[in-house]
Amino acid sequence: MPNWDRMADRANRRSVKTFSTPVQLPDGQVIGGVFDIPTEEGQLAKLELDYSVPVITVLDGDAALINDSDTLVIKGKEFTAGKQLPDGTGITVILLADTQSSEAGNWL
Repeated sequence: MPNWDRMADRANRRSVKTFSTPVQLPDGQVIGGVFDIPTEEGQLAKLELDYSVPVITVLDGDAALINDSDTLVIKGKEFTAGKQLPDGTGITVILLADTQSSEAGNWL
């Protein structure tokens, strides 16, 4: 591994460790990831919309442990793992969906 790649790997690991939130996988294993719910702006016809998509940023090795549609527990809440977006530097952003309860009135 070239020196630059080693430095990037160390920086990625340090960043995830510093800002991580515990993420429980379906098998009970816990990994670290940086959880965020960024707000995006969009438009439907002429209607302006703001929406948010929760994401978790993890190291590529940890992303390999997560399958599409896995249920992840983050901050005591269940999320369904979606598309994985590796950035090519050892970090992967995973799109999440809220796992909705069937109870009426429990929508976020």
